[in-house]
Amino acid sequence: MLEIYNEKVQDLLTNTKVAGGLKVRESQSGAVYVQGLTKHPVDSYAMISKKMDEGFDSRSIGSTLMNQTSSRAHTVMTIEFKQIIEEEGRKVEKFSVINLVDLAGSEKAG
Repeated sequence: MLEIYNEKVQDLLTNTKVAGGLKVRESQSGAVYVQGLTKHPVDSYAMISKKMDEGFDSRSIGSTLMNQTSSRAHTVMTIEFKQIIEEEGRKVEKFSVINLVDLAGSEKAG
């Protein structure tokens, strides 16, 4: 889970802020990733919800006329789902990625 605030990317699931922010990189295969962003394995919706709450508590927020606890940053949470099942004696793996995005100032959207 990360936030983009004042052009800097920070990991919301760690207790330390990186001066200058984390670096957004592109791998040789063309995939975009954030260097140094932590991953946290979970195995239930309750654990996903707990991690989301931890990240939301670390967000940069401020008061506006429309919202007392308005997020001041864009927030992105990526959830990777991996399912391994055995079919006819061989392992079959299914993999999905979901990105949840909260855009700063989106409470103004109609």
